[in-house]
Amino acid sequence: MITACVHDLMIPPSIPAASPQPIIPQELIDIIIDYLYNDTRSLRACALVASSWSGRSQQNLFLRIALAGKPWPDKRKSRTSAELFLRLIESAPHIPSFVRHLEIIEGDAFRSYRWLARSMPILDRILPTLTNLRTFHINFTGLLWRDIPGIHTSFLSISKHPDLRKVTISSITSVPSLNGLFTLFEDHGHMFQLPFEYRSKPSPFLLKVTKFGAFRRGSPTRPVYCVYPVYGNYV
Repeated sequence: MITACVHDLMIPPSIPAASPQPIIPQELIDIIIDYLYNDTRSLRACALVASSWSGRSQQNLFLRIALAGKPWPDKRKSRTSAELFLRLIESAPHIPSFVRHLEIIEGDAFRSYRWLARSMPILDRILPTLTNLRTFHINFTGLLWRDIPGIHTSFLSISKHPDLRKVTISSITSVPSLNGLFTLFEDHGHMFQLPFEYRSKPSPFLLKVTKFGAFRRGSPTRPVYCVYPVYGNYV
């Protein structure tokens, strides 16, 4: 698995359009590049070969994105990975369409560095651009639900992505109610399952929300959301 993120969010420059036509068929080039999907260094090198190589290389480089705070927390003026990624997609608007898997990770549980709550305005600008997103994971690292302003709006934005198949929420505490959590992903035609008993303030420390395809006789495939407690490392 490749994680394109954090401190090295740069697009290798493309070769100008005047480059010679490739001798190797494009289909073979794509196969070669796809074989390197988890080798970031090689993919960046491939992006410099020719214009016929750069597009496919970028697709693989930005397939998975992880946003996890500042690359160098001790540096006062260093930017968070979310800020770096926003700058990147503003300069290269085609990049968000390559992102299929997004992971957001809050800082450590000892609160020496927390970034998520104050970065919500930035994330709210990023999330709507990821139109081909398929999986979304967010690890709150013990952060309280009420400490994250605008989280409802952000989750609602995520839920509207047409290709989204899986949403995982972990290490979040003080969720007001699981019914409220369902409403974050409510949309016309969605089906919901709740496979366990719960209280208005659930005791499990971890919650996992999963959306996946389902089929009903005589009706088209529709997404299904499930919420269930997760214990230990089963996330």
